[in-house]
Amino acid sequence: GLGWHFPFTHGHGHGLHAGHHAGVGHGHHTPFGGINLNAILSWLFGFGLSGTVYRQGAHIWAPLALVLAVMFATLASTLTNVVLRRLFAREVGCLGYDSSELPGRFGLVSIAIRAGGVGEVIFSGTNDALRSLGARSADGLAVERGTEVVILDECDGIAVVQTWDRLVA
Repeated sequence: GLGWHFPFTHGHGHGLHAGHHAGVGHGHHTPFGGINLNAILSWLFGFGLSGTVYRQGAHIWAPLALVLAVMFATLASTLTNVVLRRLFAREVGCLGYDSSELPGRFGLVSIAIRAGGVGEVIFSGTNDALRSLGARSADGLAVERGTEVVILDECDGIAVVQTWDRLVA
């Protein structure tokens, strides 16, 4: 795959890097995030805005306005990337072995499970992101909303749950 690496974000400074280990899942997680659509668009916006202000508004000499606009745009796009990665990093986590392991997780019933019916359970997934899943009681009994349950299994996208009280009894 292909991945972009820059001296200030990756440490190697070898520009466009191709290979079997480049790109997503590479293991080199940086706070800057490299080049992506948000970085490109914020760089273009910052360059255009600051270039216009420096050249037309402040009447700065054109080569100096160009250098200042590039510097401002680079700083603006880097800061935009850092802020967006901090805001959305928890939602994007990497899939791993534990992300598909549901049995043994604790959950909270968010929609009551009717006797013999289906409700909904909320549980903490990978990276502490809350996830919800349809749920059915293992013994077929009703489970009230707000009850803490243990996920025993998952079948066809429906969690099989048991209340903590019934599980330890």
